[in-house]
Amino acid sequence: MFPYGFGLTYEPGGEEPGPSPDPAGRTVRPGAQSQWDTGYVIQAAVANPGSAPLTGWTVTFTVPPGHQLTGHRNAVITLDGRTATARPPGTTPPVAPGGETSFGFQATRPGGDPSLPAGYTCTP
Repeated sequence: MFPYGFGLTYEPGGEEPGPSPDPAGRTVRPGAQSQWDTGYVIQAAVANPGSAPLTGWTVTFTVPPGHQLTGHRNAVITLDGRTATARPPGTTPPVAPGGETSFGFQATRPGGDPSLPAGYTCTP
């Protein structure tokens, strides 16, 4: 379902982010692909349940205090304070109706802090 064999799983420890729909029905489904004491990798799927190709999307989410994004794939991610914004790279093809695409990122966190980014929303 996801490129490069990435699946969506949630590992105990921290808040499970859950899917977030936008008014047009697009959803973002984040999940912790892996976690360790001082970091984690998040994989998120952006679904297009509509009847027209999705040519762009924006996902915003909140990064917990003290966490630092250290890398990402299949998205350009910017950070303004604790609000992160992910958008597809310029070369990304449209998402077909009924299809989905995915992006991921890696972050560090203070040791012992099990929290994960939350408040994911998807907009056009």
